[in-house]
Amino acid sequence: MKKIIFTGFIALAFFCSYGQQVSFGTGVPIVANTPPTLRLGINNLTPAYLVHLNIPAAGVGNNNGMMIEQLGNTWAGLRLKTPVLSGGREWAIASTGTGNGQGVGNFTIYDFTANRDRLFINGATGNVGIGTIT
Repeated sequence: MKKIIFTGFIALAFFCSYGQQVSFGTGVPIVANTPPTLRLGINNLTPAYLVHLNIPAAGVGNNNGMMIEQLGNTWAGLRLKTPVLSGGREWAIASTGTGNGQGVGNFTIYDFTANRDRLFINGATGNVGIGTIT
């Protein structure tokens, strides 16, 4: 039995055996593959990636995908990291909030390894900065 836990403001935990499908009230299947792949499929019974989300072609509207929404005052984003000790970097793709030094409502590709904005789009003006936020 494998315990899978999602955390945040609302914690969700469920148990499933490897390869067993679990559905919630919406009927969206979630499956954890058997070792050694250990892949998680959301609306996908045969995930090809570590986390594989399938969006239905009809019935849920257009332009659907994944939403990361920040309910506080800092950025909402996605962090990507490769081993820094072997030359990799840690990056973020983010929308900034009122608690960020870049100001609210902007888009950045941020290099956490160097602590710098590498690409910045000012949400109010549309101006683009490369290596700068001005």
